[in-house]
Amino acid sequence: MLRRLNLPSITIKRSNLRGTIVGFFLGVTVTGIWANVYLLDKYNMYNSFLKSNKEQLNSTQNDYINLKRELLEIKASLLKFDEMCTKHDLMEQKAMILDIIVRLYYEI
Repeated sequence: MLRRLNLPSITIKRSNLRGTIVGFFLGVTVTGIWANVYLLDKYNMYNSFLKSNKEQLNSTQNDYINLKRELLEIKASLLKFDEMCTKHDLMEQKAMILDIIVRLYYEI
């Protein structure tokens, strides 16, 4: 006959605290790295967007300065022709003004 021995059972105590702490710090580290990468990516994207808008604004500003200069030149030439002008002179001035108006219309 076989005899059964009643041995005391050995229980291993496992610490849930250590796993919880390691898991928490691992999660915080991964989340922090991901947040830094995400924020850096967004920062670079918006920074390049602002730089391109600034360059576009500067070019538009220069275009309007040039057009303003041309309008002032036309105004000065119109004042010269105020007293002594011929029909041909008036037609030339009208063509210049229409050209500038068309350019302003298509740039806006």
